[in-house]
Amino acid sequence: MLMALTGLCLIGFLAVHLLGNTMAIFGDEIFNDYAKKLHSLEPYFTVFNMGLLSIGLVPIIIGILLGSVPAIPSPAVAAGLPACGFGSGPG
Repeated sequence: MLMALTGLCLIGFLAVHLLGNTMAIFGDEIFNDYAKKLHSLEPYFTVFNMGLLSIGLVPIIIGILLGSVPAIPSPAVAAGLPACGFGSGPG
């Protein structure tokens, strides 16, 4: 669930970033106004960057942790019964 949430946050960041860059299509003045507005948020850049870093690192760390945990066999396989999934039949 946390990996999905951080993925959605990254998609949201990319969408906002893309919308900001498309301001260049509407002319220099509009894009420069947008850039001035962004520069007015400069005191918050450290907080934004730390949040973006954590949103990027959390799914990587969770993926590594989940990948390092050994898979738990199904009760049938643990009991020594043959697997009955697709393609496991005779022939």
